[in-house]
This record gives sequence, structure tokens and C-alpha cells, in this order.
Amino acid sequence: MNTLKNKVLSVSLLTVLSLTVMPVASAQTVDQLQAQIAALMAQIQALQAQIAGGPASTPSTTSCTFTRDLTVGMRGDDVKCLQGYLQVSPQSGYFGPLTKAAVQKWQSENGLPSTGYFGPMSRAKYSALVAVVTPTQPTQPTQPTQPTQPTQPTQPSAPSSEGNLTVERNTTPADNEPLREGETRDVLGIRFRATQGDVVVQRIRINWPLTGSEAPHRVLSRLALVDENGNTLWSSDVTSQEGMPFYRETNGQYYLLITGVNISVPKDQAKVAILKATAVSTYPSGVSNVTYTLTVPAQGVRGVTGANVNLFEPSGAFSNSFVPQATLAGSASISVTRASDTPQERNVVANEFVSGTGTAAVYRLTTNTPLLKVRLTAQNDNVRLREVQFTFATTTGNVQPTNFYFEVGGRRVGTVNVSGNTVTVSNIFSDNVVINRDQSVDAVIGVSNVNNVTYTEGDLKVTLTQVKGENSLGGNVSVSASVQSLPAHLYVVAPNLSFTGNVSASRDQGNSTTSATFSGKLTVALPSNVPAGGQVRISSSTPFAMQWEVSGGGTATATVAIDSVKDSANNVVSQTNGYYVLNAGDTYTFELSSNYSVTGVKQLRVRVNSVTWTPGNGGTFVSSPVTTTFISKDFVTNYSN
Repeated sequence: MNTLKNKVLSVSLLTVLSLTVMPVASAQTVDQLQAQIAALMAQIQALQAQIAGGPASTPSTTSCTFTRDLTVGMRGDDVKCLQGYLQVSPQSGYFGPLTKAAVQKWQSENGLPSTGYFGPMSRAKYSALVAVVTPTQPTQPTQPTQPTQPTQPTQPSAPSSEGNLTVERNTTPADNEPLREGETRDVLGIRFRATQGDVVVQRIRINWPLTGSEAPHRVLSRLALVDENGNTLWSSDVTSQEGMPFYRETNGQYYLLITGVNISVPKDQAKVAILKATAVSTYPSGVSNVTYTLTVPAQGVRGVTGANVNLFEPSGAFSNSFVPQATLAGSASISVTRASDTPQERNVVANEFVSGTGTAAVYRLTTNTPLLKVRLTAQNDNVRLREVQFTFATTTGNVQPTNFYFEVGGRRVGTVNVSGNTVTVSNIFSDNVVINRDQSVDAVIGVSNVNNVTYTEGDLKVTLTQVKGENSLGGNVSVSASVQSLPAHLYVVAPNLSFTGNVSASRDQGNSTTSATFSGKLTVALPSNVPAGGQVRISSSTPFAMQWEVSGGGTATATVAIDSVKDSANNVVSQTNGYYVLNAGDTYTFELSSNYSVTGVKQLRVRVNSVTWTPGNGGTFVSSPVTTTFISKDFVTNYSN
């Protein structure tokens, strides 16, 4: 028995001596060597215990697998298994003060630094201890065989890289941003940069203000850590319970310990993590307008290199502040403006015959016709629409609109009721039309049925007068407005007009006179939905009111010649009795020209102020011609050279 004991001790001592004198790879850290020594010493102690007649004692026979370091604030099955091994009660799976104390005691009993941090040395020690199996009665040793010649040692593998880590405040979010009741906002940005090797960020500590502030759970309801793409890395409700998620030190300091995030930072690259905070729905008295500063303390971030070396950064603390403020829901409002792309003034042709013959026939419009596009903007809070009111007016003719619609985002909403010339769109609330704070939506008011459309003009306009909704707290929001549409001119027969043209200029030798020449085309199209026999006639003498415009100011009436008129098949159309008669379903092009001279060096252009035309049917025309003037702002050439 003594012989066996001596052999075991000899082997053990030789192993320790060989470890002592063997060359140390440059990449091995002190922690790694100490872990190997601790493991070998544990094996020696276990063998000595076997020789003495019994196994080395351990807190329990629990066998665990640890793939990460464990510390205060972490949760998981590995924590629960560690608690079972150390016989901590209750075995909750949460690494709290009881577990830390048990780890410290175990480390002290097994010759390790008593830190309470279950890291590489502790994991190696644990593996060595649980590897010892209680032996059976030993058999008599057999005669040893001759030793074989040792093989040549292999070259050590390439060492893992030891990276460096820089931790600093990210430029966003901005400092001292308001955090309103019930709002979620970015409150702190942390930038990690790795050099010389990859680093994994595993733990982040953030301190809550020590003085002059309420406890975290009275200000915040939830916290989340997200990456630069918005992916959630960690999140937790904020409660008054220890570790959920704030801890509190003996001096009253609250701090947040975010663990297990494992933010991988590749070599020579940077990663950003953003802390998002959700405020409680109502701040307690004294919270609003007080600055709350969140601080990452010196060495508050722990990263791990590829060589399993812990890095603690930053070298100095940094912080970012937010300012709790009461909600602005009580001052919520809606601004109403006419959208830039609202329907323009135009001719609209009715599509459905009702009664009558010739130019005395009566039609109705049954196609969806947008009249007004408005932009609704929520201010100070989200607004959910409830009701919209608008009026309509007809200044010429006797058209009778009966059906309107209201669209938001291309979707018809609400219930429309027409009373006199007032239209109310109610029940929008059930369609859940929400305008987010400081955001806008576009809405369209249109008509889908207009009666009593004739060959003489009848125009239609609408005016948005009121918008009602509610804020995020359920309070009423109402705004009066006066946003008017441009007129829609309704006929049984009417042309669609378009214009192109060019002005060229020349000057005499002394630049005393500029001579300009205009050539252009005015196109008159009669839509195919114009009823059979529908016609328009245009005078062959002065149907187009046009003017010359001189750079620097000045205008002059343009004397315009109609050089030719052609239909869509390029056939020349001749005038009859002083008129060009144009038939429904065809398009006609009037080729025009004009000349003008002005003193000095000038640039000139030509504008079409109006086109006069007369609607009719089958050669019979109404008595009063129509002069279309709304084209003047668009029917203009560029200035000449």
C-alpha cells in the first residue's frame, strides 16, 4: 500500500514539476495557467484521499455543464445547477446574493480567490473535482511493462487573439431629450470598438442618479437594449423588486446590470447598443422637468477576448440625460391645409343620360370624382379621427350633388350624411384612422353622384369646415377650418385642352430691336364618353386670347394666326360659316403662330389666357359660348433666347 502511495505521489509531483518547467506559450494567460494548476492539484488531492481510504469531499454529487462565466444578475439552468451543486436554497436559477456567498465560500475552501465570480478558474476547479470517481477496492498491481519511447511533441496550435475594447458614448441619442408620460424614447447610446482581435461584450452596468431623483420604477415602466438595426438584445419591465432589473447598493445607489447580451464586436469594427426607456403613464409629483442622468461607470462594461481574457471598460465614466415631461395630450390639435396635389380646376363630363333631347338633354354624373385633397397633421399628440364636416356650393347652373365620399390613404371611411349643403362624415372612429404625433395623412373629399347636369355650365366646389377626433387620453380634439377646393365645371359636352409652344428671337445689328416669333399647338380633345352627337365649335377668327410677355415687365396682346386644324387622323379640318366644328371622341390640333417686336434686347414668351368654345349636339349649339380661363396659369411657353 505504501508503495502504491509513493508511486502516486511521485507521478503527481512529476506532473506538477513538468508543468512548472515546461515552456509557456506566449498566448497563455496567467489565469489559464492558474486554472490548469488548480485542476492538477485537485486531482492530486483526490488521489491522496483515495489512498487514505475515502473520496475527496464535495458539496454534492451534482454534475453540471458550464459554457459561460456566471455572476450576479444572471439567470439560467446552469445557474440552477450551480445552486444545486453548492446546495443553495431556493434553487431559483437566479444568481443573487445567496449564490454569490456560496460561491465565495466554495472558492475559499478550494484554494481559489474568494470573489464570488464563477469564472475560468472556478470552472476548471469544478471540472477537476467532479471528475474524481469514488474507487472500488484496489487490486494488486501487475508488474509494469517496459516503457515505450516517447513521441516527439507536436507544435502548439496558434494562440487565440487577445483583442482590445474601447467603450464610449454614442453620438445619438442627444443629451437632455424630453421623455413624456407613456412615451418610449432612446435615452443612452453605447459604442463598442474592438482592435487587435474580436471581443464579445457580455455585461453592461448603468447607474441611476444617486441623489435628487425618484426610484427607477416610479419613472420608467420598461427598458430595452437594442442594436443599431433595432433588434432587441435585452428587455425587462421595471419593478421595485431587487434585480428586476435594478439593484441597489448599501449607499442607496440604484444600478442596472445587463448580462448575457453577447454583443460580438469583430476586429477593427464598431457596434452600437441603444437603451430605450418607456415612461410610466403618469409621473409622480416632482418628477417632471427634473434631469435624470444615466451613467456607464469606469469599468462598467465587461468584454471577453478570443483568448478568454476579461476586459473592463471604459477607463472613465460617461453619461447621457433625459428630462421627464408631462404628456402634451391635453394640448393636442390638428392642422388642416390644402395638399399641393389637390385636384385642379377642370372640366368634368357627365356620363349617364336621364331625359330630354338635343341640347335640352339632362344627364347625371355617377363616376367617382375627387374634388379636394387635404393634409391633416396631428400636433403634440396622436389623434384618432371621429368626424369631418364640409359644405358644397354651386355658383353657376343648377347641378345637384347627392352622394359624397371621404377617403384616407385610399380607403373610404365613415358614414356620409347630406343635409342641405352641409355634409357630415361620422363614425370614422370605428375605422381606426390614427394620425401619429407630428405626422400627417392625406384625405380626399369626392363626389359620386351629381344630378341635373346639362349642356350649359354647372360648377361645384367643396369647403372643409371642421375636423373632430380624440387624443391618446380619450380627450376631445376639434378644429375649425376653411379649406376650399378648386371648381369642377360640369357639362354634358366639354373639351380637354392642352398646349405646347416655343418662342425664338433675333436682334438687329445694333441690338436696338428684338423680333420674336411664336409657333405652337393647342390641342382640343372631346372625351369618348361624350354622348353621341356631342359637338364643340370654335370660332375661326379670335377663339384664343393670348399675350406676349416681356422679361423685366410688360405685356402685349398677341395677334394669333390659325395656320391649320387637323383631326387625330391628320386630316385637315376646314371652318364652316366662321367655325370649326369638332365631334365627340376625336382630338383636334390647332397650329398657331404670331410675331412681335420690342425695343432693346429682351426675352419674350407667350401665354394663353383663355379659350372660347360652344357646346352642342347634332349641329345645334347653345346660345351662350363658354370661355375657359383656368388654363392661363399653365398654358405658357418658356422665355426666348
